[in-house]
Amino acid sequence: MGSLTVLIAGYFFSRTFWKTSPISSTFDATGMACANSGFVGYPLLLMSLPSIAPTALALNMVVENLVIIPLVLILAERATAPTLNGRSLAKLIFHRVSTNTIVLAMVAGIAVAVFNLPMPVFASNGIDLIAQSSVAVSLFVIGGTVAGISIRSVGKRVFGVVIGKLVILPVAVWMGFNVMALAGAGVDDANLRKAAIIMAATPAMSIYPVLAQRYGQEEQAASAMFVMTAMSFFTISGLLYLL
Repeated sequence: MGSLTVLIAGYFFSRTFWKTSPISSTFDATGMACANSGFVGYPLLLMSLPSIAPTALALNMVVENLVIIPLVLILAERATAPTLNGRSLAKLIFHRVSTNTIVLAMVAGIAVAVFNLPMPVFASNGIDLIAQSSVAVSLFVIGGTVAGISIRSVGKRVFGVVIGKLVILPVAVWMGFNVMALAGAGVDDANLRKAAIIMAATPAMSIYPVLAQRYGQEEQAASAMFVMTAMSFFTISGLLYLL
């Protein structure tokens, strides 16, 4: 509820108030709605709420990988072909999303996990090697992009995305829990509620600028990533104190 609300609201806010293109609005909204649950949220929870950390990470990954990222890719592909009619656009989006390497990787990973498929040694060794190097490669891509950014490019859109991610998304998740409680479907575990809010308060997911790069939006995404990572030191510290 929280992520979808912020994704939709962020998209329309960017289109309406910042007058951006559909593709720019898509990645403004992505920066607001996608949390770095793996590299930032999980270590934070291991320190603050260790008993609930694995559960919170698993639930967050499900929402990100099965709902948010596919929806972002659909919005991005739709924005690149605005003149096509409904059926042609649907066929194009289905083809591009179904052949997207990120989607294929998620489907393959879910299939292996659900069916408990054994992995041959040569495959698991290769996957482990890629997994260990992926963070460093992502940091090089993000760092190289940030290095070429002028400080003047950090404008109101960047700070709007940062506020949306670090402030509005945690508030939306908190409000979502209240709505669920009023509807009789509340989450009884207080630690799980706190964990979800902490996860929501982390900077954007690490592949955010990499995703944006394919659609020519890497400069804005990297700028927002840089600013929100710096500011999150203060916002997350304040949130941990409150919780």
